[in-house]
Amino acid sequence: MASKRESQRCDCAEAAFMGAPIMDLMAYAARFPKPGETISGKQFKKSNGGKSANGCVMAAKLGLSVKMVAKIGNDSFGSDLMGSLKTFGVNTENVFITSEAPTATALICVTDDGQNSIVYTPGASNLLSPKDIESRKANIFNNLKLFVSTYECKPQTLEMALKLAKQANAITFVNGAPPFPEKYDKSAIIGRSDIFCVNESEAADLTGKPVNSVEDAKRVVVDILKLGCSTAMITVGKHGTVYVGKDENRVYHVPAKKVEKVVDTTGAGDAFVGALAYFLLREPKITFEEKVRRSCFIASVSTEREGTQSGYPTKDQLPKELFSN
Repeated sequence: MASKRESQRCDCAEAAFMGAPIMDLMAYAARFPKPGETISGKQFKKSNGGKSANGCVMAAKLGLSVKMVAKIGNDSFGSDLMGSLKTFGVNTENVFITSEAPTATALICVTDDGQNSIVYTPGASNLLSPKDIESRKANIFNNLKLFVSTYECKPQTLEMALKLAKQANAITFVNGAPPFPEKYDKSAIIGRSDIFCVNESEAADLTGKPVNSVEDAKRVVVDILKLGCSTAMITVGKHGTVYVGKDENRVYHVPAKKVEKVVDTTGAGDAFVGALAYFLLREPKITFEEKVRRSCFIASVSTEREGTQSGYPTKDQLPKELFSN
């Protein structure tokens, strides 16, 4: 954890990502097991993950200056995750360490066709408090351009962080997943989000309407916009992204790059968020639609490799035409 002197200093990163560094425990199998069934796996891997941490690393690998805001356990998983973030160039001064709970974990099953199912145990990440955020207010928000968060924290903590981010005139970008452990009124969170993004199942849970196609997403994304965000967005897997802005007179569908062989879809949505964070700050001259298109492309590329952070492409591994410099 940062010293008192460090916590009062502004690191001037362009973007802050709040959420949970999570240790992914991944089993690869031909298919998902049925309820009560035990099947043999083909491979087991331990890898560094977490939705917000994944997005943070993706942005860092593209060249964005980023910081992580989180709480981890005082254990080997936490130590491994902290070391990995630093390796990718992520500023970790605002990652708190606690002995009151273990580091967050995710049990992930990945099938032969690249699909995944996940059980997330939040652990220490749910102990990140509004008081923690206030104690690092200057360090987190001074000169910040973009604040990105998931639901990998207490909703009260996210509300506080969004309030401070808006006061700092930072763009606010919320990925509304995973679900909060308890039912919570999300109106203040969504209302303080310049961009609010969910996937199909999350959109269905939020609105009570099914999202089984792009056309469904186009209808439902308008309902999400009415909840108060400036731009509502639904990622629709291999079909790309659907979004609408409060000042737009149409709903946009941005297709994703076609992938010949999907290896692993784990973290593709997080890669999209991290890439969009990069394009929001580093490519101001292109349209928002083009920023989304390029982010979809990078998310598709991420599905061609196993794992999340270590498998994400770096800027020099992507087509040069995606970037102005």
